[in-house]
Amino acid sequence: MSFELYDGMPTYSILHHIGLSFHDFNGEEKDYMWEKYLSYLSSEDNSLSKPVEYSLWCHFFEDQELVEDSWERIFNQPRKDRLIQRILIASGPVPYTLKNPLYSRLIKDLKWHYYIYRSLLHSAFDYFGNIEKEKALELLEQLKLSEDVKNLELLKEKLKQ
Repeated sequence: MSFELYDGMPTYSILHHIGLSFHDFNGEEKDYMWEKYLSYLSSEDNSLSKPVEYSLWCHFFEDQELVEDSWERIFNQPRKDRLIQRILIASGPVPYTLKNPLYSRLIKDLKWHYYIYRSLLHSAFDYFGNIEKEKALELLEQLKLSEDVKNLELLKEKLKQ
């Protein structure tokens, strides 16, 4: 795979080809790809993580054949906070039924409320966003958010429609 190239030049165009080839990978290649993706997502380096977030969104979260396995691979063990923050924001297309257990676990800690909000926002407005409006509105009402959070009223309106 092209991860040596990606390490030197982290761009989505490299990951695009990995995403397109994923269905042809054997089990070992898939495991290696996920190991690299999770490493980049846990990194403090945004230049490494942002293209991976987009690749997940386009190739894995929007693909109904891959989304459940992808979500499980990401959350099958405890993860660094940075990775969880990034995944929440990129999780718009992930079926709400997969996201809801994570929301339920994270809502107990105020540090996650902003990221849950961002996940709900993207779930409601992404082109392939997946949300259960009634449940999401109940969850949104439990969040403690700063008053300057952007698009909160817009999200509430959308969830009430």
